[in-house]
Amino acid sequence: MTKNESMKQTACAGWHIFVKKALAFAASVACAFGAWAGETVSAGFGRDVALKGAGVTFSPTLFKKDWNRCQLKGGWTPGNDGAYGFSILDGDDKIAGVRATVEGQERRAVLAWDFSVRRDYSSAAFCIALSLPTSRFGGGEVRFGKRKFVLPVTFGGEPWIGNATCREVRVSDSKGEVFSFTLAEDASVMVQDDRKWGGQHFALRVGIGGSQLKAG
Repeated sequence: MTKNESMKQTACAGWHIFVKKALAFAASVACAFGAWAGETVSAGFGRDVALKGAGVTFSPTLFKKDWNRCQLKGGWTPGNDGAYGFSILDGDDKIAGVRATVEGQERRAVLAWDFSVRRDYSSAAFCIALSLPTSRFGGGEVRFGKRKFVLPVTFGGEPWIGNATCREVRVSDSKGEVFSFTLAEDASVMVQDDRKWGGQHFALRVGIGGSQLKAG
């Protein structure tokens, strides 16, 4: 588990995400977005966020031990306070409750998830999962801190691309357009080519906690 983290904001070109997280017996993640010209940020039911033009989506994700995703239930409409409430389930078993809030302003938006873990749970990973379409990002690159990894145009037979522990992540598409995010402290990040399993995207994951969740 990590210490509380504070949100850090800096000026930037293009598109930037700022992340804070606090993990103990519960967890929270907040992101502020700025889109490049012509891009729009869309929040779907408070659970997923998309850059509609680029086709990028990302969402809080809890993976079971077999790497299947736990289900998300609810969150179709906001409550009176503007927050979306939904649950993370393994079958009929409720693992966590989630409260999501979304604020939008022009080409910027702020999304926050607050997790309340209801029972101890052993997972494969708990993360923010980003999906990058290979049609746009093939031929681009990701930078995890000072480490650079090329996103291949065609699948080369091995899904693994790279990982690092860092605060700064930059993603460039094949035209050089960039979005980036800054973590308040180092976190584990990775990227892989999901064409290995029939997908048409690169999977980028930011760890937001350990694999062992504790009720709180």
